[in-house]
Amino acid sequence: MSNKLEVLSPTTLKVMNASGFKTAFGDTPMLPRQNYFFMIKIVKGGFVKIGVAKKDDTPFDIAFCDKENGWALYNGELRNNSNCQGKPYALELKGGSRAEEGDVVGVLVERKEYGRIAFIKNGKYMGVAFEDPALKDDNLYAAIAPIYINHIFQVVNPMPED
Repeated sequence: MSNKLEVLSPTTLKVMNASGFKTAFGDTPMLPRQNYFFMIKIVKGGFVKIGVAKKDDTPFDIAFCDKENGWALYNGELRNNSNCQGKPYALELKGGSRAEEGDVVGVLVERKEYGRIAFIKNGKYMGVAFEDPALKDDNLYAAIAPIYINHIFQVVNPMPED
């Protein structure tokens, strides 16, 4: 985890330094050929990249989805291997897919039959965001990359689905 983040509790992170994105990974691996779901609540602030990544050589002081092994939702766009522009996502939904303070973003990671990710915002399914064979293999981890100081996020560790 970036030293620009502070752990307030086992499930709550606070941004302590506002210089650029910083990454924190969950500690529970999402094993291949299983499905997972986890949620992140934006307690204070916004502008956060939420998704999954392989724990490889990603530095903690950049966003995990700036590299090819990270997939995220950020500010109404999908991000994978990009730090500047993404594909718009779920524009047809009221309020779109942009997550703001008070929102709860769910991440559904389907690895049994597919390699795909879908997002849920405040209980509303937003559709398949990514379909990529790379999502089926290797361990993945929940990941979050906030940017602004004093923003607070609560995470729920992923659990295998029956």
